[in-house]
Amino acid sequence: MIRLFLAALVWIALSLGAEAATISVFSTKSGTASTSGTSQSVTLPPSTVAGHRLACALDVVGSGNQSSFSWPAGWTVTSRVSTSDTTVGTSLAYKTATGSEAGTTITVTTSTSNTGSYFCLDIASADTSVAPTVSWSNATNFSSGTSAVSYPSVSPAWGSSVSSLLVINFNAYGITGTPSGVSTWSSGYTSNHLTNNPDSGIVAGSADRVAGVSTESPGNTTLNAAQNSRLSGTFAFKGLATGGAISIPMLGM
Repeated sequence: MIRLFLAALVWIALSLGAEAATISVFSTKSGTASTSGTSQSVTLPPSTVAGHRLACALDVVGSGNQSSFSWPAGWTVTSRVSTSDTTVGTSLAYKTATGSEAGTTITVTTSTSNTGSYFCLDIASADTSVAPTVSWSNATNFSSGTSAVSYPSVSPAWGSSVSSLLVINFNAYGITGTPSGVSTWSSGYTSNHLTNNPDSGIVAGSADRVAGVSTESPGNTTLNAAQNSRLSGTFAFKGLATGGAISIPMLGM
């Protein structure tokens, strides 16, 4: 009986140890990337951990078509130019952290002179073997002259059985008045940055939440003033799957 009891304790301990922590934002950094020019400076979070997912989004508004974003070696990049105004662009880049990136500044080269802002996340308990699922907005889900920013829905490739870090990002300009903030973020989302670009009337922001969903439709974020154009995206990062119970042989009496 003592052996059976000890075996049960070992089984419980192993089962608890097999549970992965929930995906979460470990550290963040945001700021102004450039007041003007093709070189955008992006500073990485002050704390990074080897094996975590690093992700940065750069939001720019420039004088010409945002045809390209060149990130340093080692970053995987996906970018989008607004279908309603090609001078507006956003680039999302991600990599697996080595732990040596904390507080360092990297340079992203753009195809045209821009003003820009950025945010970066160090994401803990992310499955870095799987690329994020990314969805961009287009001209059909934007209403000029309103204060509402809408986001595209996203369907994580891994489904709802694993928790996702869901991130919404917007890049808006042509704002009436001073863009001092957001009146209301999309329901359930917590802001991780809001940056006024150096040029008047340009603002970018992002927020996140953790959930296991098959499809996420974030709804609207309400700015404190009307806008004339914008680009938005919804990004899903896969969390580590939680482990199930580990079976071990029963010890004899």
